[in-house]
Amino acid sequence: MNTFISLGPVYIKLGQWLSSRADILPQPYMEELAKLQDQVPASSFENVKPIIEKDLGPIEQKFDSIEHDALSGASLGQVYRGKVGNQQVAIKVKRPGIEKIVEEDLKILKKILPTALKFVDPNLRFTAKAMLAQFIETIHEEMNYTMESSNLKSIKENLKEYDNVIVPSVFDDLSSENVLTMEYIPGIKITNVQALDEKGIDREKLVIDVHKIFFTMLLRDTIFHADPHPGNISVTDDGKLILYDFGMVGRLDNETRMRLVRLYLALLEKDPPRTVNAMEQLGMLVPDYNRSTIERAIELTVRAMHGKKPSEMEVEALMEIANKTMSKFPFTLPKNLALYMRMATI
Repeated sequence: MNTFISLGPVYIKLGQWLSSRADILPQPYMEELAKLQDQVPASSFENVKPIIEKDLGPIEQKFDSIEHDALSGASLGQVYRGKVGNQQVAIKVKRPGIEKIVEEDLKILKKILPTALKFVDPNLRFTAKAMLAQFIETIHEEMNYTMESSNLKSIKENLKEYDNVIVPSVFDDLSSENVLTMEYIPGIKITNVQALDEKGIDREKLVIDVHKIFFTMLLRDTIFHADPHPGNISVTDDGKLILYDFGMVGRLDNETRMRLVRLYLALLEKDPPRTVNAMEQLGMLVPDYNRSTIERAIELTVRAMHGKKPSEMEVEALMEIANKTMSKFPFTLPKNLALYMRMATI
């Protein structure tokens, strides 16, 4: 973790990406990188104050108060708590000089990427290459808070029918390309098992709710949250989900979405041949793949799930089975599915 932090924002963000990639990294590596989700040192308030005032004007005229200690330090920005009237707000500000730093880091990353991929398991190389290419593309989008505000509003509107999920509201008059002001909604980190248990929150139901919400975004809506690491999902004291950070989103066209539906139906119906057909239609398999090997791997996975409802499955055990199966797949990911794969492995 310390190595990623010392290398700078791009590598911190890359580490955060990898921290939830169960199909690429072993569990011990994921656990260490998970610390990057909410343990990134923040820049001092004096360094970000000029950014706020350049875009919004004098702070004392816009906010009744702002705490100078950051609530959290992210790879590209950091969040401060403040007040506007009686409303508590979260103020997300880009790190000073982040654009130049990112461009310099990306140049280096692109140079070392071909060599780094040589050390990746050959069966995972296709997935890793697509994921990293998508990462490089989307990091630019994440630095535009006007775009993030638009993403947040779209997802909030799409999920308004669900009373068990909360998406913060945006203060448009206190937001810009470099500053994003939202309502402050505190919560328990979704991986803080002890705190969840102390509040009497049903963790089994929580798992089902998370997957229901995210797969609704994926399979029904035109836009989905594509950065669902635990640092971006919290839980209220009464068990509602809170979603944060909408800088990274994905979009799928209708045809791809329907092909994904066919893939999930084939898996639910425990039909390996249909599953492989669906994967092939999605462009997820390399041309020279061994069909019998993949069908056998899928068969072993669905057999492990036989007779069990999703709510009865031990999630960690299921993920372990899925990861072993995934390592046998000669995957290649089309560009439009790279962010989907990140979201689908929450």
